[in-house]
This record gives sequence, structure tokens and C-alpha cells, in this order.
Amino acid sequence: MRPRALWDDSRIVRTPEASRTASGARSADRTGNGAKRSAADGATASAPTAKRGRQAAAERAPAPSATALEIWELLLEMSRTHLKDHLAVTVAELDLSMPQAHALQLLEPGSPVPMRDLAARLRCDASNITGIVDRLEARGLVERRAAPGDRRVKALAVTAKGVELRAVLVERLQRVPATVAELTEVEQRTLLELLRRVASARGAEGGRSH
Repeated sequence: MRPRALWDDSRIVRTPEASRTASGARSADRTGNGAKRSAADGATASAPTAKRGRQAAAERAPAPSATALEIWELLLEMSRTHLKDHLAVTVAELDLSMPQAHALQLLEPGSPVPMRDLAARLRCDASNITGIVDRLEARGLVERRAAPGDRRVKALAVTAKGVELRAVLVERLQRVPATVAELTEVEQRTLLELLRRVASARGAEGGRSH
């Protein structure tokens, strides 16, 4: 029930009942605001604490050996040069740009994808995805369709020509280089197990850092 008020020459004069109600409301507001400030202060204080904990854990970690450093440098070098060069050559041979090849690889045949979802997976904005799709569509590799359930949303589907080119792209990207194929079966299994352990450990570290 709203508190009663009396009119007195254009001024609102509250009755004693109204005054008591308003006073109680102000008190409740102060209590609620205090609780909100306390919760916010607690959240703010916990963030630096967690950061300090991660920093302390990193400082306690033993220094990497010279062998470990060389292994990591070789992995970085492979990713920066060998893998990047292999990707660049493959994409150029198919007359695609890097973003176009990535988009084509992400589009599964028979599974149309909304443009906004593809943009999110490519980590680009709407203006960029439009240009990428326009060029793929001009070559007859993809086509825009109305999304099922919402005709206002445009989805992308790979055409028959796009399926063929995509298959060539994926096959070439997945070709095993001679340096790996020439390893013995035992060497390949050992390398695979070690790389799996490194990859899983890196994934766990990434999860803890958030």
C-alpha cells in the first residue's frame, strides 16, 4: 500500500504513517547498498589474490633445462616456418587467400552455418566475413541460404564445386611430410606420446590461467 500524503498549497505534506514508511525504505536502501559494496569489494580483492597465487606458482617452478629450451624453440620454429610455409603454398596453389581457405575448411558439407557463427569462429567482424564470403560465392564455392527456422538469418552452404575444392585442400594440408613418415614405427609412437603429453599439459595450464 502506498503511504498516504496530504496536499497543502501545492506542497505534499506526509502523514506520520508516510514518514515512518519512507524512513524504513531509506534504511533498507542503505543496508542493501552496503551489502552490494561489500560483495563488490570482496570480488575485487579476490582477483589480485588469485593473480599472486599464479605468479607464486610460476616462481616456484624449476628452471627449464637446456634440452627443454631447445625442444620448445624447435617446436616454435616449426610452427612459424615449416607449417606456415606449407599452409601458404597449399592455399596459393588453390588460388585462395588464408581467410578464404580457413572459412572453406570450417564449412562442413551438408551443414549450413549462419554467417555470424562463421565470423565468430574466424574471429573477424561482420564486414570482413562479408568480403570473404563474397569472393567464395563469386567462384561458386559457397552459397547463401535462409537459415532453417528464421529466414532473416543468412546461412552459408558449400556447393558441389566447393566440396571438391575443400576435399583437395584438406587432403593437401594433412599430407604427412617425409621427415615424419620416414621415422620408424617406434619413433613415431614415442613422438606422438610425448606431443600428446605436452599438448594436454598446455591445455591444463591454459584452463588454470582463466
